[in-house]
Amino acid sequence: EKYTETNADVQWRADYEWNFADGLIFAAGAEERWLWNIVDDDAGVWAEEYVPDIRSFLGPQYNPTSTNPVPGFLHYPISYTNHTQSGALNSSLYALLEYQSPKRVINAELGLRLDHLLYMGSDQTIQTAPAFNPRLNVDITALKDKGIINTLTFTAGTGLFSSMTDSLFNIRSENNISDFELKQNRSVTSVAGAKIDFIGGVSLTLEGYYKYVFDRAYQWMDVERSGSAGGEARQTFRFDGVGHVWGIDVMLQRRESRWIDGWIAYSYSWARYKNPGYLALDANDSTEFLDSANAGEWFWPSFHRFHTLNLVLNIKPTQTFTIYTRLGFASGTPASEVGAITSYPVVLPDGSIIEKWKRKSVSTAHLMDAKRTPFALPMDVKFSWHLTGRAKTKTEIYLAAENVLWLVNTGARNKSFNSYTGAEEEGSMNANYGLPVPMVSLGLKWSY
Repeated sequence: EKYTETNADVQWRADYEWNFADGLIFAAGAEERWLWNIVDDDAGVWAEEYVPDIRSFLGPQYNPTSTNPVPGFLHYPISYTNHTQSGALNSSLYALLEYQSPKRVINAELGLRLDHLLYMGSDQTIQTAPAFNPRLNVDITALKDKGIINTLTFTAGTGLFSSMTDSLFNIRSENNISDFELKQNRSVTSVAGAKIDFIGGVSLTLEGYYKYVFDRAYQWMDVERSGSAGGEARQTFRFDGVGHVWGIDVMLQRRESRWIDGWIAYSYSWARYKNPGYLALDANDSTEFLDSANAGEWFWPSFHRFHTLNLVLNIKPTQTFTIYTRLGFASGTPASEVGAITSYPVVLPDGSIIEKWKRKSVSTAHLMDAKRTPFALPMDVKFSWHLTGRAKTKTEIYLAAENVLWLVNTGARNKSFNSYTGAEEEGSMNANYGLPVPMVSLGLKWSY
């Protein structure tokens, strides 16, 4: 296998603002983002395909004595090549009208953003339809200087948003994607919340949001087999994915203080996606490119977590010494419910037969609500010594350690297994993106 990729990213932006009346501000702007991508990819993998009768693929050494079909799997190589030079130009225009009432009791923003995407492949040029994204946000300060409350502010907003399509640079002319069939990822997002600023520099924020996702890009790999000797993989793109996301965020914060400050924040999120164009395979097909059990079904995204809690504290025993701590908790991401390991016959390209082992998922993460990987419990600690110096210079010496609770979070995950022996192994089937051991660092920071 060989894979190399080169990227370039150039951006510019221009803004204009006009305060044309008391409390009324008009703003407008334009921005361009140009991306260039060069990919050289020659990949080869092995695939398996179920066939009702494998006798016609067997070598001359096989002499069947029965007319009954012999079900099994073909094991053959798949080639995938991608040698492209392509670019994308993302153009945006926006206009905004902002209103501030006397004493800033009401602050409102009404805006419109226009986004357009032009993709310039090595053998094609395609574009999206312009995406019109209106937005409205209103802040109302209901209380000021009432007892222990400095301000009480309510916030509400809604709008359309767009972003660049995922895997844009993998699109090629053989994918048969035409102008305006290529779409930007879109969503309608609404937010409502309240914030209380107390005396003493303490604030409490509560916010809820709902997002409807549409025109979401997704892709899968199709395999075209040319006999038992091999096959070729092709990517298929669709831009009709949908999703529902909602959540609640709560944060209690104490701003700069002499002895201790920091914040505690909790988030609950719920997200479900659907890929309506996800093609289903035959129920007996073992190809891993598609998940036939959940074709066109609602699923949890792989990154989804229900609960996230973070506690950040800055403890200052002296004016020149600070202890920084961050303790987090995050519930697990979706995991598969796995079944028993069973053996099955596989026909190699030369016609010989070997025995392999597989473990069929009882139910997958797409439809599971309860099966999750273990929770994450990260904790970081940093000791900082601030040295005195001139008024414009700051010097800090620090000793830090990341993931100091790594031994606590060793919950069991689905074990991997050897597909040629059927034996379970100690490794996990679930990726763990945290640091495996604490990372200690010592540093010097100087600023002017």
